[in-house]
Amino acid sequence: AGPWTAAATSTETTLVFDPHHELTSRSIYSEEERSAMAAQLDPLAGLLRADTWRDWLRLVRFPESPAVGTPAPDFELALSDGGRLRLEDRRGRIAVFVFASLTSPEARMQVPRFETLADRFRDDGIDVFVVYNRERHAGERGFPNRAPATTPEQRAAHARELAATTALPVAIDAVDDAVARQYGDVPNSAWVVGREGTIVFRATWADAGKVEQVLERMLRHERRSRPVG
Repeated sequence: AGPWTAAATSTETTLVFDPHHELTSRSIYSEEERSAMAAQLDPLAGLLRADTWRDWLRLVRFPESPAVGTPAPDFELALSDGGRLRLEDRRGRIAVFVFASLTSPEARMQVPRFETLADRFRDDGIDVFVVYNRERHAGERGFPNRAPATTPEQRAAHARELAATTALPVAIDAVDDAVARQYGDVPNSAWVVGREGTIVFRATWADAGKVEQVLERMLRHERRSRPVG
């Protein structure tokens, strides 16, 4: 994948943006940030784990995931605070969500950045939230006492731990990662769904900076398209 730009194509109802399909997160983080994340991981354990190879295969197959310009698959999930979140209920608003877990350093580093994004666009009809899915690096150096969740109760407990670190709503995917699989099951992916329920942007690696550019372009387009008088 080459450098991504926020160039957009206009449809009858919204803008759609080129997806950012990248196999590594190298362009997103500084060298210092990558070193801090690497210190939490165990490369040998990752190489020996079947999930790691499946994750790489999903990255390669990401273009087969729901495409920009198509309806976003609906889902309804419990929230860590006991509420419910249904994507269809966000019609008329822009929905931004990222898949994350406690043992995903790349995604956890993005959570505060998405929280800042939510604060900036709070009055623009934009909802930002996290979808908690499976532990990506359970048992590795940074997470020696963390085990994968095997029950809904364990998954919910992990989600509540993450929710305690952020003001963003945290939705809880099922133990079989049903929602993540609807969206390609790519580690740390980010999605933007327009007000009409159409996928307008997707990225293999969550990057609040790119999502910010997308939202800025969408809001400018809405203001220009708004009837005068």
